[in-house]
Amino acid sequence: MKISAWAIRHPVPCIVLFAILLVAGLFSFFTLGIDINPTYDETTIDITINMPGAAPAELESQITRPVENAVASMAGVNLITSTVSSGMSMTSLQFNFGTNMDRATSDVRNAIGLLRPTLPSGIADPFIRCETDTDASFVTYPVSSPTMSVAQLSQLVDNQLLRAVQGVKGVGRVKRDGGVDREVRVELDPVALDAMGLTCDAVNSQIRALNLNRPGGNAAVGSMVQSILTLGSAQTVEQLRTLRITLPGGKWARLDTLGTVQDTAAEPQQEALLDGKPVVGFEVSRAHGANMAEVSDGVDQALDDVKKSLPSDVHIGKVYTDVTHILEWYHGSVHTLWLGACLAVLAVFLFLRDARSAIICAFALPISVIPTFAAMKMSGFTLNSMTLVGLCLVIGILVDDAIVEVENIVRHMHLGRTPYDAAMEAADEIGLAVVATTMTIVVVFLPIGFVGGWIGLWFKPFGLTVAMAVLFSLLVARLLTPVMAAYWLKPPKHHHDDKSWALNLYQRILPWALKHRLATVLIAIVYFGIGVGFCFTIPTSVLGGGDQGSSTVQASLPPGTGLSTAVLVAQQLNQILARRAEVRNVFALVTPESCNLRVNLVPKEQRKLSQAQFEDEMRPQLFKIPGVRTQFGGDSSTDNSSSNVASVLLTSESDTDLKKMTKDLMDQMRTLPSLADVRADAALQRPEIEVIPDQALAAAQGVTTDQIANTAEIALLGDLDQNLPRFDLPDRQLSIRVELAPGYRHDMAAIRGLKLLTTSGHLIPLETVA
Repeated sequence: MKISAWAIRHPVPCIVLFAILLVAGLFSFFTLGIDINPTYDETTIDITINMPGAAPAELESQITRPVENAVASMAGVNLITSTVSSGMSMTSLQFNFGTNMDRATSDVRNAIGLLRPTLPSGIADPFIRCETDTDASFVTYPVSSPTMSVAQLSQLVDNQLLRAVQGVKGVGRVKRDGGVDREVRVELDPVALDAMGLTCDAVNSQIRALNLNRPGGNAAVGSMVQSILTLGSAQTVEQLRTLRITLPGGKWARLDTLGTVQDTAAEPQQEALLDGKPVVGFEVSRAHGANMAEVSDGVDQALDDVKKSLPSDVHIGKVYTDVTHILEWYHGSVHTLWLGACLAVLAVFLFLRDARSAIICAFALPISVIPTFAAMKMSGFTLNSMTLVGLCLVIGILVDDAIVEVENIVRHMHLGRTPYDAAMEAADEIGLAVVATTMTIVVVFLPIGFVGGWIGLWFKPFGLTVAMAVLFSLLVARLLTPVMAAYWLKPPKHHHDDKSWALNLYQRILPWALKHRLATVLIAIVYFGIGVGFCFTIPTSVLGGGDQGSSTVQASLPPGTGLSTAVLVAQQLNQILARRAEVRNVFALVTPESCNLRVNLVPKEQRKLSQAQFEDEMRPQLFKIPGVRTQFGGDSSTDNSSSNVASVLLTSESDTDLKKMTKDLMDQMRTLPSLADVRADAALQRPEIEVIPDQALAAAQGVTTDQIANTAEIALLGDLDQNLPRFDLPDRQLSIRVELAPGYRHDMAAIRGLKLLTTSGHLIPLETVA
């Protein structure tokens, strides 16, 4: 425990050590990420397989169950959850904490790769992705122009804005909201096809085989080795229209005689609305570990640079950003940290009544906190709710060791010793006590950093940050505080018995408490009881809600609802929300069967209701829309104020029993006044057109079930995206989608009349064999 005496005799190494720690801490502070919640590695892998047009029951038996069986025996898998909707099967694998997710992702890819040959041929390539905590977008930009169409805006966003944003340091993923994709559409006339003896499938296959460029190896020409490239792709859409399609009997016909060929936009699959008006938006998410505020500034700067080359009437807004809320919270936390530090120093001054002593104690705060930032940087932590709360919590504790050291040194000075001698004797005199009290705090908070499970991911930064800060305060108290006291304190001018008013007040209360022991104990019991009583009235949750100034509304529409109908529902929801004075704007992303609305509220000081109160008032009004299941709920990483408080999972081998039990349980739960927004996630019955082949007739004509399915798929939907023919542009490739003209795709008579090619080379209507 002679370390303090050594530091007093050799002050230069001590000062150099803390100078290095301060420089490292300051550098780390400006490079630490800022976030609401601690960053962590997700343990979930999603396997998504699309099969356009397939019914959920078909997907469950042909795709979902085989995928689950293929990955069920993998090491570390804790939970498998699958969601099946029309045309899509998604299986989520939840792994145990501590699993190497890079290795797990590789194992999942290998397992699905081995399973791929046994899955239906009509599926898209499986999409496997390991979720991260930064995948959620943190900012949304709508782009609008009164003189540009949605297709033109989409092209502008894809070619200029997204490319500019993707080059910003720290940007992880950029996704367009709304808009349409550019593609070449070949819309065939079934009457012309019948006249030429062709089917949609045959035309699609010929375009894919004829319109392509392929390498053909190398050839030695003289002394040079040259590559061989077969160029068959059309250079222009006009050239594509003249493509010769082979007919039965060796004849041919131009492609444009069989239908229309246009360079246009694909059928929209989603639409973005800002206050009910169509826009094209894009969302930005950050890379893992990136500073959200720096990424946001970089994106804004990149967009400002791009705006200089855009037409003047193109408007790029910002409807929502997590950065505003996070920075408000961050600055509030830092303000609380500074306020606590100032109050701690003020309390020291009131008791010691010596400015130099108070300043020495005050130095212990920044010199303990700043090096902690370097330790946080090395540990991979960010400035988030847990780390800053930990620092705010121990801000008063950080000066405890310094106060004890300084007070004992001052006491020795009152006994007539010089500051140097007093520091030499007093610091080592209580060294063991200072170390013991500090280590007591460490052993309380350090184990919190090793809590397992999901909750441990949140409290690890809290426990370790507190422990590191307290250890740095111990280092300051044992090294720097005695040095400063020995060389900077002055002999006291007032007598040792001349105490401060605060100390005098305490010394008057203490004898009374010791004399009236029963009354003191009763007062303590009363305070304890009051505290316990208030404890039961405080709401409990893992994460606090707060007021983010933004709510999300999710509306589910009946299966089979078209995009145009969903847009009308979104506009109706927008009208209900826009009537409220609390609403600033509403951004909606609409798909054929759902609407996701981001409701941005005016600043808190300009409204009377909190976010939660606003949602409570609006919930009954949104529920009035018939045929629409509406709920408040957040998909943002910072929006947890409206999340579900309870989820009940019901399982049964009988679909009928499961539906009955679900209905009975929901009816009973709705009678509870403490519950709101009780709903079931079960999908409604989906309307469908069933094509049932007559096996005998089909076999007699040489027509297979696969041929029937391919004919219907290509004629009404087009081929799978990865199988579509391609049209080469100088800077990109466009898909060529072959299908019937719109007027025939929506006509049941035309669907029944789709032609099939028999083994004898004749065309027969679909309805003759199905």
